[in-house]
Amino acid sequence: MKSQLAIVALLLLVTCSLIGQEQDSLSANDIEPPLRLELTIDGKTYTLKDGDEIKLKDVAANPTVSVRSAAFRQFQFESVYFEYPTHFAYTFEEDFGYRIWSLDGSDFIILMFVYDVPVVLDELVDEMVAQFGAENCTITPFERKLGEIPCIGKKIEVSLIGQSLNYEILDIPYPDDKKRILAFQDIRDETGNSSSESTLTMQQINTSFKLIK
Repeated sequence: MKSQLAIVALLLLVTCSLIGQEQDSLSANDIEPPLRLELTIDGKTYTLKDGDEIKLKDVAANPTVSVRSAAFRQFQFESVYFEYPTHFAYTFEEDFGYRIWSLDGSDFIILMFVYDVPVVLDELVDEMVAQFGAENCTITPFERKLGEIPCIGKKIEVSLIGQSLNYEILDIPYPDDKKRILAFQDIRDETGNSSSESTLTMQQINTSFKLIK
């Protein structure tokens, strides 16, 4: 029998929305990673978070100073670290036995699933195909190296009502009893090419991704 957690997670992935529920208080997971600021003084750039202090030496009497939002935020939960675009919307959901983070751009969505019970990645893939219809899906085994970490999973190409969607669902290896699955959804353009948002985001994830033990 398929895991009920896998089915719930699959529905979240397909609809790209999370089930709302009341919570008595915010946990650390509910809080969006802070916006980072780039402070540039006479051509030298310092990256800071809200509330950070910096002590500078040998600064000119009348320095040229500029401040702007950094292009990326830092995702660091459940021993997984990567950087993602600052403008992506952040949502967190949890229930008994699982936690889900959703980072939503205009054309590209990142989802991380963490389960406290055994879940097989293929269960998510099978349920997704059932939702879209097998005749609309092409499934291929897939490997991607995130940072220095080789990950194995499945790629699903979906053609539905004139729209082309690409899903990558990857098993994140980690030496504990939890199951971590990272999923990417991209809305392809009219010619079937990856969105520019997908290309930029994956470049940053590929260079920043690491597992923290």
